[in-house]
Amino acid sequence: MIASGLSTAQRVILILYCAVLVYCCLWIPWQSPLLTQGVQGVLRQGYGWLWIGPANPHSAYPSEFAARLAVPDVSVIILRLASVSALAAAAFLIAGIGSKTPRSDSEGLQPNKSAAPSAPSYPKLSEEAKDRVITDVARWQHEAPPSGGRPR
Repeated sequence: MIASGLSTAQRVILILYCAVLVYCCLWIPWQSPLLTQGVQGVLRQGYGWLWIGPANPHSAYPSEFAARLAVPDVSVIILRLASVSALAAAAFLIAGIGSKTPRSDSEGLQPNKSAAPSAPSYPKLSEEAKDRVITDVARWQHEAPPSGGRPR
């Protein structure tokens, strides 16, 4: 699981980041087109819930009329999401610098073990078994392979 290698501070930052992202996507800025002749542009209507629309009592239009014309201000939404993501990424990295949490590899290494391969452990052989292995290896090196190839 992803969270197994995270420190407590990083987990808190990740949870707060997710909560702020949801907030940024639900409480959004609204804008409506200007209704003045000869002037092209938009009028910022303020913030409001995604399902309700703008709720700005100081708007130039009545709230019912503004709600019908208002559209989400995508450029400000993107700016909010990018700034929250950058801030959370920096906090996440800073929280991970001082972390003492051991991380395990995907290859199944246990925490606090080095990644360098260790020498395989073989069973201890008696002197008699060592002599038998040496003579068998010497005999096999001088015999012809069963496939009829060259002897070594």
